[in-house]
Amino acid sequence: MSTYEIATEKVNTYDLGMWPQQITIYGNDLYVLGAGNVVKFNIQTMEKQAEISIPLGDGYYLSGIFSH
Repeated sequence: MSTYEIATEKVNTYDLGMWPQQITIYGNDLYVLGAGNVVKFNIQTMEKQAEISIPLGDGYYLSGIFSH
């Protein structure tokens, strides 16, 4: 994932260790939904703070998890 800082015109690239499907920012946290897991990163440092595995089965999908 890459970010762009407007003030410094700097591009930073981060390896999240996963292929993101959906992302959302809440406060100082970045939440990334992957294939069967959700990972929380500190938005300032991009350090992983938490990860949970959510098994998908029998047509259960998490596509709307960040819409609420």
